[in-house]
Amino acid sequence: MFKDIYSKYKTKIDAALEDYINELQDEYRELSNEDCIEITNIYADEIMSINAVYSNFENAAEETARSLGFVNDMNEAYFDFELFENSLRDNENYIELPSGVVVYITR
Repeated sequence: MFKDIYSKYKTKIDAALEDYINELQDEYRELSNEDCIEITNIYADEIMSINAVYSNFENAAEETARSLGFVNDMNEAYFDFELFENSLRDNENYIELPSGVVVYITR
């Protein structure tokens, strides 16, 4: 009897996880199944929302600096992207997954 109840429960949990992974991948195509599982297993309790996904910290720094208005075509040569990248690495809202993908979250 317990085995049957557990089996039903496990099936529902697995289906919910698969639905969640599909939703994440529909919105953020950069995320692999492994990335989604990592987010679910490690960070699920910490994440209120996912704001952006970047292929790596270098792209995160460039896109974030541009979106915040820190960089434009006229001042790009003078902006220290490496320093800004290090600043993002120190920010707990930027999570680097084992694949190298960077997820910007709200906690």
